[in-house]
Amino acid sequence: MGFNIRDTTLSELKQLALQLTPLDAEEVYAAGETPMGFLERAFYESKCIRVIEHNKLGVVAITGLGHNPNTAWLLNTDAVFSCKLEYLRSSGWIWREGFKSASQLNDTPVEYFTNYIWEGQKEHIAWLKWCGATFKEGEARVVNDNKFIPFVIRKEDLI
Repeated sequence: MGFNIRDTTLSELKQLALQLTPLDAEEVYAAGETPMGFLERAFYESKCIRVIEHNKLGVVAITGLGHNPNTAWLLNTDAVFSCKLEYLRSSGWIWREGFKSASQLNDTPVEYFTNYIWEGQKEHIAWLKWCGATFKEGEARVVNDNKFIPFVIRKEDLI
């Protein structure tokens, strides 16, 4: 497999903020933040923040766990476009590693993750569904006139 997951630094996150995919940056703006501001806040407020690194292309994604052990988030960098198929094939492994890390950090099994996704992230919504996530359209939140849809991805439903 061509990916590994590792810890990151605030200075690396500040560089990665400039490399987010256009849609990932747009999602952060839709929530009323800047990529730099969000990643800096996430560095201090997340229970865990890591990067997903391709062995030839560098960092393809940034991921974190909130203080609630079931809250997870992920933002992609432009490098993901150069390994899209490989990334898709590794999706199950990436999620399983997230569940393993969350369980270790919390000293208790974590069986699902939840969060909200901006409705404009059509490709990410399709990816999450493909990975096994379910969505609760009726429980959407509106932030700055932008709709965010809650999702749940269960360990048992992973691809």
